[in-house]
Amino acid sequence: MAVAWSGQKLGHAARDVVVADPVVVTAALPRFLADGDRSRLRLDLDNVSGPAGDHQVQVAVSGPLAIEGGAKTVKLAQKARAAVEVPLAAKGVGAGRVEVSVKGPDGRAYVQALALETKPQTSPVVRRNVIALAKGAGVTVSRDMLADIVPGTGSVALSVGKPGALDAATFKLALDGYPYACSEQLSSRLLALVYGSELGMSSQVAGVSPDEVKRQAGEMIARILARQDSNGSFGLWSAEGGDLWLDSYVADVFGRARGAGFAVPDRAFASALDNLRNAIGLRQDQTESDLAYAHYVLAKNGRALLGDLRYLADVKIEEFASPLARAEIGAALAQTGDFARASKAFAAAEIAAPDDAARSDFGSVLRDQAAIVALGAENRIDAAVTPAALRRIGQARRDRPYLTTQENAWLLLAARALKGQSADLALTVDGAAKKGALDETYSGAALGAKPVTVANAGQTPLEAVVTVRGAPLTPEPAAEAGFHLERRYYTTAGVEVDVLGRAEHAARGGGDRHRTGAPPGPRPRRRSPACRLRDRQSGARQLGQAPGALDVGRGAGGGPFRVPRRPLHRGLRPGR
Repeated sequence: MAVAWSGQKLGHAARDVVVADPVVVTAALPRFLADGDRSRLRLDLDNVSGPAGDHQVQVAVSGPLAIEGGAKTVKLAQKARAAVEVPLAAKGVGAGRVEVSVKGPDGRAYVQALALETKPQTSPVVRRNVIALAKGAGVTVSRDMLADIVPGTGSVALSVGKPGALDAATFKLALDGYPYACSEQLSSRLLALVYGSELGMSSQVAGVSPDEVKRQAGEMIARILARQDSNGSFGLWSAEGGDLWLDSYVADVFGRARGAGFAVPDRAFASALDNLRNAIGLRQDQTESDLAYAHYVLAKNGRALLGDLRYLADVKIEEFASPLARAEIGAALAQTGDFARASKAFAAAEIAAPDDAARSDFGSVLRDQAAIVALGAENRIDAAVTPAALRRIGQARRDRPYLTTQENAWLLLAARALKGQSADLALTVDGAAKKGALDETYSGAALGAKPVTVANAGQTPLEAVVTVRGAPLTPEPAAEAGFHLERRYYTTAGVEVDVLGRAEHAARGGGDRHRTGAPPGPRPRRRSPACRLRDRQSGARQLGQAPGALDVGRGAGGGPFRVPRRPLHRGLRPGR
């Protein structure tokens, strides 16, 4: 664009400018492949301004990928287009790389590098075993534990400590492998990086260096900050906040990351704290759990509202329904040095009934109990860290094959806070003496080089918790836990049909009367929607059902599920 002017005149002119390679190469790949999948790489070539002639296409792959016919010759006239497809297959699990090179008749080459991840065919499983270690007893962690796990997907977490202690390595392993990334999930995974590095666990997973940990943490922080609104609030997936509990959690994690030396921009962090203070000011005299958490985060970062905290502790503490909210008020007071009021608040949390109602704070009874222990231990409130509190965590965790990111994050914080209680333990690791509890995570490659043996060298009985995580070579068998689902098929008249039996009969060579030579019957007359509805209701009555219900299976108690039929909407035809 050009602009020209004089004393009496002004004018401008504009013209489009195309910036492109003489030969434009567009590659299309699947987002990912599963081990054993076969697909294809499509290359679209557009000779925008290059010379006509033969173009040499060369495709090379690395990692768990294989191709067929990676070298091709394509004749392109000027301004012409062509497409090339190269068969592609996944031969393992991991990060793959596809390199594409197109060389024109003038010797000019156009190069692209594409990333393609291959994943296992099966979903990850978690297997946790607790082993008692008397004096002199030991446990050996070896690659044999991953024998039925897809290579490249397995890892083993080992925690050795006092009986009933929290196995920090298990919680970090679960957070490191979590695949999703809303703001709450990213913040929980960020905690695992921050404190995993502090506990010495990050370097054990595939040789991750401290610099790589900081890089990964920086990417997570940047993604979360991209969802921060102008008022300092955070949204789950975009910059549309308004959830005070989420705002408090993200600010809490950012404060912990800054304290551990990870870079969080000052302005964004200050805006997050300002948002918490403003939210408290707009909701004076309320006793919801998110307000208690906001008070704690402000106090932890040196911006406590001391008058409000004392008023809540002295007058309002029993109005907080959540035990965790009471503990957060106590932890906030402990941050200001008021340990007398803090102890009373934690005592109030001890006698409060568990908050197992509908939750809007990503919480559960297990998460709350773990957070109470973590906050009590971090703030040196000994009354909050009792054997009874740890037993409540064990009871809430029992029979839970999977934990949420919130539960894993706060259990990791609790395990970290309690680590000092195990400083007097005596262990040996491959014969070398070690003091204190052990929390380590080992990759398959590390275990392949050398097994690890940990033994109890002291007088105190210990427990070893071994957690194996990875994708199994064969899918896990079908299972049910208190819920049984059946699928049944019915005609429009309400008569049950054995669809699987008919399919098996057809597969054995059977068929309908048309195939066996029986004369075809008359073509059924098209019935109106009202008639078809009456047929369904009549069939339901014959089956002993209410006309407006459909039996779709049976529950654990043997009774049928009744799913009400939705009314027909005007303008919609039944069956469409």
